[in-house]
Amino acid sequence: MFRNLVANVGGGVNNANTVLTGYTPLQLANYLELTWNAPRSRARVWRLPAVQGGGAVGRLGVSRRMARNVAEMWAPRPPINPALIGAPTFWSHLIYAYMIENTGIVEIFRRVLQSWISDEKLPPPSIETQYWIRASEDLFFKNPSPYFHSLASSLRPDPDSIRVNAYKRLLGVELGHNFTGNGTGRAPAIANTEFMMVFERLLHEVWNGYVYRAPAAGPNAADVQAMEYLCRTLRCMMLDRRTNGALMREEFEAVSLLSWFHLAVEYDTFIVDNLDAQSTRAASRLHRIGALVGVTPAAASDAYFQLADALSTALISIESGLVELALQANVPALSDPAVSPLANVFQTIITYWPLMTGRALKAPLATGWAVPVQFLGGSGGSINVRGELPAPTDATAAAPSNVYAIQQPTGAAAPAPAKAAAAPAPATVNGPPAQRIVKLIAENRSSSFVGINRVARTETTTQLIS
Repeated sequence: MFRNLVANVGGGVNNANTVLTGYTPLQLANYLELTWNAPRSRARVWRLPAVQGGGAVGRLGVSRRMARNVAEMWAPRPPINPALIGAPTFWSHLIYAYMIENTGIVEIFRRVLQSWISDEKLPPPSIETQYWIRASEDLFFKNPSPYFHSLASSLRPDPDSIRVNAYKRLLGVELGHNFTGNGTGRAPAIANTEFMMVFERLLHEVWNGYVYRAPAAGPNAADVQAMEYLCRTLRCMMLDRRTNGALMREEFEAVSLLSWFHLAVEYDTFIVDNLDAQSTRAASRLHRIGALVGVTPAAASDAYFQLADALSTALISIESGLVELALQANVPALSDPAVSPLANVFQTIITYWPLMTGRALKAPLATGWAVPVQFLGGSGGSINVRGELPAPTDATAAAPSNVYAIQQPTGAAAPAPAKAAAAPAPATVNGPPAQRIVKLIAENRSSSFVGINRVARTETTTQLIS
């Protein structure tokens, strides 16, 4: 969101500083509100009618009218009116916010803000930093908040719990930390608990297709049908949770918050300079800032930062249905970089995924090309997209400590693995030529990666251990 704003004006540290410190909270809030109200790309309308433009009607128009348009706003105007940029508005996928939050960045900057506001342990804030402090507090920590994007209320008073609930429902995963004791809330009864298992199976298939993309690589073991099936399964999982735009505002709020803090460490900004945390990488800057407030970021923070945008791009493309169209036309859009830029995105994910999960994606799958369900819940079974479920193994086998894990309630048995159900057939679409499909995928890329860490606490610091 805010990183998109910087990109729209040319990128770089100077523009990042302008966005972070050059506008009032009301201007930034107006920018968020107009981003919601602006026409949306095909990839960001989900289960709403695909009506575009300023004259949108029906449910999409109602959804957009939750926010004001620029004619209804009083001054000050936003830094950029998103509706005038020329391209349909998008924001990153919820997985972007999940990945960035897993670094520990929200808690680190929460403590930085608290220290600057109520103490003098940190270097005195510069005038520019004071603008950023005011904007951060007003936009994301004021309760009740007067701004459109805020979701906290008496029904769900804790913003951390709102984000955790959205992560569980859409992605089936929890954060690797819980610093404040908040952010738990009531566990949702309906959630995509197998989402990451299916996505990792897709990554294996994509790597297999990448290896055998050239005729000289040997007998072609790539399975385009398996890739299409897995993409369809993932799409149906996500759209089931997004019916009539559900989780849209939760995603918007989470991406807004995490892109604001991500932008602060993406460059040597005024905030980084003020804290003497200059470095060449966002993860190193965050580590140095965390040391000032007693929080050690996740060991895999660099991988989280590197993969956040790539995972967002991948899931937006899958969610839009464009990937399925390409695979149905036998276009290797996920595995051949010569065919689609999306293949390079998946190669980035495959490169960094093992750094977060400890699971090799470039090695043959064990147990007859099956993905252990233990990867999610420790149930010990496995799912094979090409056949039936194998017999469960020892249910007490512990999952590796640095992989995604769905925390089971104390004393509760892990759920038994369910039979792989066939996903519903995709909606009928007049199939464009393969080249057009690839072009659509490229056009819907967003400018916007995974393991869960255990938490170790000491008296002086809260450390995330991968």
